[in-house]
Order: sequence, then structure tokens, then C-alpha cells
Amino acid sequence: MLAQVFHGSFTLFLLTLISFFWQLHAAATCKDKFKVFPSHSACLPRSPQAKIPGPVDKNVVLAVHNKYREKAAKKYNAKNILKMIWDDEVAMVAQKWAENCFGVHDKNYQRLIPGRFPIGQNIASSKENITWETVVQLFYNESKDFHFGGKNNILKKVGHFTQISDEETIEKAIRTVLFWVPVMQHNLEAICLL
Repeated sequence: MLAQVFHGSFTLFLLTLISFFWQLHAAATCKDKFKVFPSHSACLPRSPQAKIPGPVDKNVVLAVHNKYREKAAKKYNAKNILKMIWDDEVAMVAQKWAENCFGVHDKNYQRLIPGRFPIGQNIASSKENITWETVVQLFYNESKDFHFGGKNNILKKVGHFTQISDEETIEKAIRTVLFWVPVMQHNLEAICLL
């Protein structure tokens, strides 16, 4: 019995020690501008559970996203919806968040890039293999509950759609950025920062 307690305590001690050095390493590799925010996503160490299957085809992701933005522009007669472009710094922040397998949104300040524009976030997950087309279409499908200029839009029902289509947000950002990360080989989790 005493041996089991000792073994459990020792294991807990080792895990705590490993976690401490893991966080220390992450902090050492984190750029100074992100260190001003406690627990910024850019400063997170990669989780050992993260399985990143390979590089994302930026052109495919952008083409699909811009296709649905154009569709939204036509549907709502929007004149100022710009095409998405890729941004490596935003991609790095999304990658760090995705590599931690949290499956939930981080806080706004955790993805804020000092000196740059505000960044929103969409997350989708599936137990099946799905394409980027399917993911963005799921976000776009929320447009059925969206009322242009309406005050009765319920964010939980239209939030993903507004992230991919809102022209005012795009104008404030000058250009918008996009990043998706497949997190696990058999389960797709997409992290999209806009």
C-alpha cells in the first residue's frame, strides 16, 4: 500500500516537473510581444496528443473561403467584401492553439496580435473525414438564420457565418487572414482565425 502511494506521488511529481519544463521551454521560444498577455495562444507548447497530418493547402482553403464570401456578397448585395489572403503570423497563432487540442475557442486577448487588427475565430470538428469545402459550407449554412441589418440575430446561430462574410469587419481589418489546422489524422478539427 505504501509503495503504491509513493509510486503515485512520484509519478505526479514527475508529471509536474515535466509540465514545468515544458512551459518554461514554451515561454523561452515565445516572441516578447506575445508574452505581455497571460497564456497567449502563441506561447503555448505543443501538446503531445496533437497529431498534425501535414501542411494545409493554403490555396484550397482560400479558394473555398472566398467562394462562400462571394456567395454571401451576392446574397446580401454587399459591395465591400474583400478576398481573403494568407497571413503567416496569424497562422502561427492558430497553429499553436490547435496543437493543444482544446476544441474550444480561446479568449480574444489570447489570439490578439499586438499592433495589428482584431481577430475572430471559427472552430469546427467532425468524427469523419470531411473537406474544407464542407467545413466552410457548414459555416455559410448559418446564413439561413441571418437577417441582414437585423438586431434579432442570435450570435450562437449565425456567429460562424458572420465571421466569414461580414464586410464591416473586413474593412476594419484592411485585409483578413485565414488559417485552418487539421489536428488529428482521423478527426478533423479546423481552427479558423479571421
